[in-house]
Amino acid sequence: MNQVFEWAPGVKETQIVQNSLYEIEVRMVPDLGFDEQRDRTILETELRKRIGASVRIRFIVVESIPRTKNGKFRAVVSNLKVESDAERELRSSVEEGLLSGGVGQ
Repeated sequence: MNQVFEWAPGVKETQIVQNSLYEIEVRMVPDLGFDEQRDRTILETELRKRIGASVRIRFIVVESIPRTKNGKFRAVVSNLKVESDAERELRSSVEEGLLSGGVGQ
């Protein structure tokens, strides 16, 4: 993914944030020569080559990108909750009333 951002000359820093399977947010920090339309088009074209057409891309211009508590820069942030097959099956069984939700029942 790093190569995607090398093509946008007016963007100083970027961060991808994924809050759902179907949408990513691209945070852009402008640099000298920033042209929002041009740089957005370049980034979207390069991202589409890698993630396809089904994922929505939302671009946001920001003054800075927050660092972690340790001061590190995270280029990609995933806020997705991953559920294993076993967890999904158990949740489904409880929802369908096949298993009791209480402990020791």
